[in-house]
Amino acid sequence: MCVRPGKGGVIDADVEEDLQCTCCLEDREVKLLTKMAKTIEKHYGRPMDIEWAIDKDLAFPDNLFIVQARPETVWSRREAKSVIGAKSGYQLLMEQAMKRIKISS
Repeated sequence: MCVRPGKGGVIDADVEEDLQCTCCLEDREVKLLTKMAKTIEKHYGRPMDIEWAIDKDLAFPDNLFIVQARPETVWSRREAKSVIGAKSGYQLLMEQAMKRIKISS
């Protein structure tokens, strides 16, 4: 995690082991960040790469900060390709089903 210890800049710190499997965001923080991101994208009229920060020493919602927003240039410009190839979902399903059917003579 990134930590700002006092006024001496930002350092990368290891997350304590007991915190590694716990959620670091509350549901209400996720919802507000989503709302903020949608507002920013609506304002600019395009997908945006949005960076944000949370100050754990402040109370919600004053703890959320948008620190940068710039046009998103990778994912929104990728050609939409099927993740399953040229076959339809039905064709793939039937291939799998036919592998399991055994007809005895």
